[in-house]
Amino acid sequence: MKVRVAENKDFVRLYGIEPPPKWRGYVGVNGDVIIGMGGIIESEAGNWGFFDAIPGAKVPVVIHRLAKRLLSEFNDTVNVVCDTKIANAEKWLLRLGFKQTDEEYGYMKVWVRNG
Repeated sequence: MKVRVAENKDFVRLYGIEPPPKWRGYVGVNGDVIIGMGGIIESEAGNWGFFDAIPGAKVPVVIHRLAKRLLSEFNDTVNVVCDTKIANAEKWLLRLGFKQTDEEYGYMKVWVRNG
């Protein structure tokens, strides 16, 4: 798997919609196949982090390291939601420095990391 800076066309390929005006992230690809993508969306509603991988993808340690790198480059508060249907999602967020809040988005708890 190769990891590189994500582009707008990657966002469109993975999500099927145009990306938000202000975002940045990384994408993991295997040939022409997007394995996963993570990034931060900057908006009036705050800064929201995201990570998605295709079903069955084994997310290597390098993705965790890149998440740490992206967060270190972004010295502001970042919010995420934690999908507990994903194995070890809470542990992963804790290792990245996020803390759970009392807020919810849908069925998921909102977590926050201060830059």
